[in-house]
Amino acid sequence: MRLKRNRSIHINIIAGVAMTFAAMLFALAAPKSTAAAGTHLDTSFAGSGKTNFGFGENSFEDANAVAIQPDGKIVVVGRTNVGNGWDMAVARLKTDGTPDSTFDGDGLLTIDFGGNVDTAYAVTIQTDGKIVIAGETLVLGGTADFAVARVSSLGVLDATFSGDGKATYDFTGANDAAYGLAVQPDGKILLAGMAGMGSTDWALVRLTDLGIPDPAFGVNGRVTTDFNQMNDIAKGVVILPDGKIVVAGTAVNSGGGWDFALARYTSAGIPDGTFQNGGKLLIDINGGSSDEVRAFKGTADGKLVIGGESNSQGGWVKLALVRCSIDGVLDSSFDGDGKVLASFNSEGNNLMGGIAVSGAGVIAVAARIDSRATNSGFNVIRILNNGKLDSRFGAGGRVNTVFGLSERWSHDVAFQTDGKIVAVGSVRGYSDFGVARYNSQGIAAGSDFNGDGRAEIGVYRPSEGMWYLQDSVTGAKKYVSFGLNGDEPVLGDYDGDGLTDTAVFRRSNGSWYVSRSSDGQMTVTPFGLSSDMPVPGDYDGDGKTDIAVYRLATGYWYVFGSTHGLEVFKYGTDTSFPVPGDYDGDGLTDVAVYRPSDKTWWIHQSQLGDKTVQFGTNGDLPIPADYDGDGVTDLAVYRSDGNWWVQRSQTASITADHWGVVSDLTAPADFDGDGKSEIAVFRSPTGVWYITRPDGTSRILEWGIETDVPLAGITLRALA
Repeated sequence: MRLKRNRSIHINIIAGVAMTFAAMLFALAAPKSTAAAGTHLDTSFAGSGKTNFGFGENSFEDANAVAIQPDGKIVVVGRTNVGNGWDMAVARLKTDGTPDSTFDGDGLLTIDFGGNVDTAYAVTIQTDGKIVIAGETLVLGGTADFAVARVSSLGVLDATFSGDGKATYDFTGANDAAYGLAVQPDGKILLAGMAGMGSTDWALVRLTDLGIPDPAFGVNGRVTTDFNQMNDIAKGVVILPDGKIVVAGTAVNSGGGWDFALARYTSAGIPDGTFQNGGKLLIDINGGSSDEVRAFKGTADGKLVIGGESNSQGGWVKLALVRCSIDGVLDSSFDGDGKVLASFNSEGNNLMGGIAVSGAGVIAVAARIDSRATNSGFNVIRILNNGKLDSRFGAGGRVNTVFGLSERWSHDVAFQTDGKIVAVGSVRGYSDFGVARYNSQGIAAGSDFNGDGRAEIGVYRPSEGMWYLQDSVTGAKKYVSFGLNGDEPVLGDYDGDGLTDTAVFRRSNGSWYVSRSSDGQMTVTPFGLSSDMPVPGDYDGDGKTDIAVYRLATGYWYVFGSTHGLEVFKYGTDTSFPVPGDYDGDGLTDVAVYRPSDKTWWIHQSQLGDKTVQFGTNGDLPIPADYDGDGVTDLAVYRSDGNWWVQRSQTASITADHWGVVSDLTAPADFDGDGKSEIAVFRSPTGVWYITRPDGTSRILEWGIETDVPLAGITLRALA
């Protein structure tokens, strides 16, 4: 019998259905990953948190950089082939994500430098509201030059800049390109990039406010820097308070490998002899690795952050970040040694687009994470001031946003003044600009009651209506009275504040009782029958857990989305386990069931459609969770012999781990905040937890008694 999902019943009726339901907030009766990541998308932006658009019918676009105006409007630059060849492309969106019609009439502007390929790589907003865009212009069969344009706040080329609002600058007659851009307090404009001089060198141009090369800088406004007579590329520039200039990029070391590199200059463009090694510094990320810089930013407290990639001995590329002082001294408060390496796919490349740094020192990263499960991804990563991944942001610090089934890549990010993150890139197979806005905090992971990004070790004691919680790191204990004998705990972040709320489903009256962490208020919501299975999750992707039940007798799902309202649809049979999770990595909870009769998983992915997978054997209990930390729920079963069988979405490989005995209650959860669910069991007769660790060791902890219910990865044992 084929399962059907009928989306036609998507109405705000709570009459008829409301006799058994209503609506408000609540969660969990399935594993932790049911409401694990959340999209973090800000649904006040473009209605869904994301938008994509082109500059013409059947045109192709690349969005490469973003800047936020003081009034909150968003400026995105890149290129489009809407005309003859490729032109620079500039779009401005209002704060709600819609095109700003006060900007060139429709929010879209193209700039033609006369070349065949004109591309913008950088953008900044001057204090007078004018917009400066930098990149390159290339004539096919010829060479590329620096290209820079300035437009007014109305989207009109500024004729006070180089006579017509745009200019090109050549270094050598070979290929030149500008990747970095900064405006000095006196209004002078600095461009940083490369100049093709046999091999490429770092190249700087400083312009006056009128767009003329500044004779007080270098030679005719130009400076080049060579490291070891090989290919070097500058990617960013920062102006220091004393007027000195720091440039970051990639340079070749004496052994022929690529390293992160810094150079510091006086305000006149002369190498600063007080800086490391007479003005230049190479930084090797990981002992002989091949390292490439993609972005460079200064921080509010006077530090420097360099972002890029590192590839050690031919392995997969990892994201790399360095934080140092303005003197080039690595900052040991940043992950211990001033360097961070991050990989979200151990069998694929992790590529950086751009970075942004908030006033508090939090770093946002735009990235492309190649993954079998999600195609190439439009990814945003959040890293705390101490260099640790922000485990409360998405899955282990990473959010993947799906704009469609085709290839997509986020190229740049920016922080708004309210802490929200704007990411831009190329989506729909490079057919459109893509823009997304994210809340800095989203739905809590698992049973994270204190907001540290880790699941607490906790039990619910039905006989007392008591919650016993223990911090998984500090061991601090907390006791909460909430519920009655017979209630079932249903964990979730119903108010979207990043903390798990204390909540129960009362079968005796089919009601959900939620104590919201945001304001301490309790809500009571009739929703479901006593025989229903609660299956909460973030089904509408707004960062809040939605109340939902699965009706065993009929195979119907009843979901009350906190944004989308009531949905009713059939997906399952009376012999199926409901196993919701995020199986396509888009941050939304997908409807899914496991049918023991034929050992088949039936999954309705919100982005990738339906799929069926045979995985398991007679008597297995389904225990899906994100075991490999890629933001995708993995298929998994617990077998009567105490073995955990996991099909990891990242590699499609199947692993077996012996952990537990048949009477144990499975309790997978992210206890250490690395974005991965650890294999764990609660041994009910003794009240002892057995938790695996990433390093292969184990943790054994007595916390609970025989009748307690573990507050992590609750499985539907009654259906076995």
